[in-house]
Amino acid sequence: ANHLLSELFPGGEPAAPPPAAAPPPKAAAVPKRRLTDRPTAATDRDPIAVVGMACRLPGGPDLDALWRLLREGRDAVTEGRPDGPAVADGAARRFGAYVSRIDAMDADFFNVAPAEARYMDPQQRMLLEVSWEALEHAGINPHSLRGSRSGVYAGIGISEYATLLASATEDFFQLYGYLGTSASGAVGRVSSFFGLEGPALGLEAACSGGLVAVHQAMTGLRLREADLALAGGVNTVLGTGFEPGHEAGLLSRDGRSRGFDASADGMGFGEGCGMLVLKRLADAEAAGDTILAVFSGSAVRQTGTASGLTVPSRSVQREMLVEALARSGVIPADVDYLEASATGTLVGDAVEVEAAAAVYGEDRDPHRPLLLGSLKSNVSNLVAAGGPAAIIKVIESMRHRWIPKHLHFRKPSPEVDWKRLPVEVVSEGAPWPTHPSRPMVAGVSSFGISGTIAHIVVEEYQAAERQAGNLVPAPSKLVPVDASAPERRAVRLLPVSGKTREALVAMTSRHRAWLSDRTADANDDGLLDDLAWTAGACRAHFPWRAGLVVGDIKTLDEQLAQVATRRQVVPSRRPRKVAFLFGGVAEAGMGRGLYATEPVVRAVLDQCERIFREERDASLLATMFGDAIGTPLEPGWAEPALTALGAALGALWESLGVRPDLVVGTGAGAVAAASAAGILDFQDAMRFTARSGGVSADAAQAALRSIEARSPTVPLLNAATAEMMGPEISGSDDWIHAANKPASVQKLLSALVKHEADALAEVGPRLLSEAAVSQTFGNPEPLVLESPLASADGEGAAFATRAAAAYEAGFDLEFSALFAGERRRRLSIPTYPFQRERHWFA
Repeated sequence: ANHLLSELFPGGEPAAPPPAAAPPPKAAAVPKRRLTDRPTAATDRDPIAVVGMACRLPGGPDLDALWRLLREGRDAVTEGRPDGPAVADGAARRFGAYVSRIDAMDADFFNVAPAEARYMDPQQRMLLEVSWEALEHAGINPHSLRGSRSGVYAGIGISEYATLLASATEDFFQLYGYLGTSASGAVGRVSSFFGLEGPALGLEAACSGGLVAVHQAMTGLRLREADLALAGGVNTVLGTGFEPGHEAGLLSRDGRSRGFDASADGMGFGEGCGMLVLKRLADAEAAGDTILAVFSGSAVRQTGTASGLTVPSRSVQREMLVEALARSGVIPADVDYLEASATGTLVGDAVEVEAAAAVYGEDRDPHRPLLLGSLKSNVSNLVAAGGPAAIIKVIESMRHRWIPKHLHFRKPSPEVDWKRLPVEVVSEGAPWPTHPSRPMVAGVSSFGISGTIAHIVVEEYQAAERQAGNLVPAPSKLVPVDASAPERRAVRLLPVSGKTREALVAMTSRHRAWLSDRTADANDDGLLDDLAWTAGACRAHFPWRAGLVVGDIKTLDEQLAQVATRRQVVPSRRPRKVAFLFGGVAEAGMGRGLYATEPVVRAVLDQCERIFREERDASLLATMFGDAIGTPLEPGWAEPALTALGAALGALWESLGVRPDLVVGTGAGAVAAASAAGILDFQDAMRFTARSGGVSADAAQAALRSIEARSPTVPLLNAATAEMMGPEISGSDDWIHAANKPASVQKLLSALVKHEADALAEVGPRLLSEAAVSQTFGNPEPLVLESPLASADGEGAAFATRAAAAYEAGFDLEFSALFAGERRRRLSIPTYPFQRERHWFA
């Protein structure tokens, strides 16, 4: 077939018919213009950022494995499928590039019943898993996208699994069968699982489908149809189609694609999935995303009136490249590398090379030829997954500044005038040719057998602040905080979780392997910090949990190894009712450690200090943080100190997402409890305690008359009577009388038992004892979040330990509160370890 096409159409397309009439007179000469000097719409110039990506490809089940395959120059084609179902048969599918365990998925993770999973095309399974991994790679908690204008754009071909099902199952055409094997069902399922409300488009354009999907995603972002896009493609090889292609000579004899080589004899087939997370560049920069690359231009065309549906057209390919470059604003000679479609046919390769040379060769330095290569030489034709996978290869090559070897290139194709054209195939891996005044630039092409062709211009992202990281704000409902950089926190909370115990253990193993690969970075002060930030603030969290509090990489590795042996690891269930407890004895030094490291605590205590100085013309903080560490404060200072500490620690807990369902105070902590209940804002509570000074009831009554009390927004428990104080409290001083009748700790605990509190947080100094809690509550005992104030381990470490306990108990923590005021980077840390099981038709 190749030779026949070459003889019939040496130029790749038929000659134009002679004109029917005399040609028009010559037009006047015009100045020469660049190919890309043409007007484009304003929205065409809106750059698109790649903020995350993931893949599952032959020989490369993740990004790291794919790069090893490329760097080592390995070929992933095998004779027969190495594992999984033996469904690939016939001469056309004897050889191929396969992913492992195509018959298995983690159905429970995606809330898919086993009966439905059997009807689900492996293409859908991979789309779900790889989309999740791409979002994790982007540092985006997938659960945070629910209800967002996020779109799904995926190239996906005809379902071979549907053919297998139809031949084996009588009731295939039930609803499960349609939704499980259609392109619309595939993208719809992804959108439904993540709760996305932007466009969901499944595109069938043969081998160019995935790149067309990326182009459509870029268009959707530019038109503001979506604010985030999952874009990519997927393909499986199950041995049910394209046998005629083998007979026609379009398929390689051994499944390998020999693009640009004289021995090119057609294409082989491979399977896999590649997905990208895209945003408008301005939005990605504003969000502090890690930007992997930028798409500056793209184009999609159809070969039109060529000699046949599958015959490529030089002129249309040139026009497509020109259009993509015009939209990108890139000078053709500045494109360093073309990730080519490289169909592996003599005609197709020649047409692609000559079109690329005509466009990218304009004004090109002869010493800097356009470099050519193709992922097909490693994994064959991935059909709809090929374009996205090629983009991933290009981005990884830019990141490593290395262009991998193009395989099977031994004797250049005789159909290409290699000496004349300014192009060169990367026959051996080589450093990416960089330029000091511009970013690295590449083009990615993809051609479909139906004639649909696509091209995308990919640029390296360059920004002065790229490595600085994202400034973490200090969240607080009580105080608007402009976070300043605190003292470095001594320890970190690393959360690890899974939907099952097996997934939790597997996740710890992945973290250990990830750390071992980065032993050279173990002394990097920011590595542990960024790891904990990414794992906490940028990932979803599941019922099986371990919260590891560590100060160095070595300790982290040791604790990760111990998770599998921890008997107490059980699926978490968030406590139903959380009580904030205020009281205890105020001692000098309390709060000093948290003041130094936590912007929320500092902001609240600074406001309390300002109010106290206005009322008493003295410094509260100087007394609280005095040199007499551990010495009880005098009565006139104890109540203001407890009020300030309660407000600060309460604000810190609430910024972390732990909020009270009821509050209770005893002794000098009653005012702080009233503030936490909403009867007083903490500024009024501070004024009240500064004026009354805890000296007398008369002073308290006089101070009370100068402030405004409100109805409680959180139930306030009278520990002495074990009764809740109602809305009428806003017009009375009942809460003051309750404060003057302090209850014993035993009465306080009994009241909490009566009101079914199952989580107790000491928001102030230590108040409870383990023996008292155990004796009063019995079994099961409540979760007790002990006071971190004046801890022997340091207040910062103590608070992180309490936060870890809350996490393991099932609280959905706002992890950014543990990094407030810092500049942190999202790292590419291990993705979720899916626990796959076989789901296949009978």
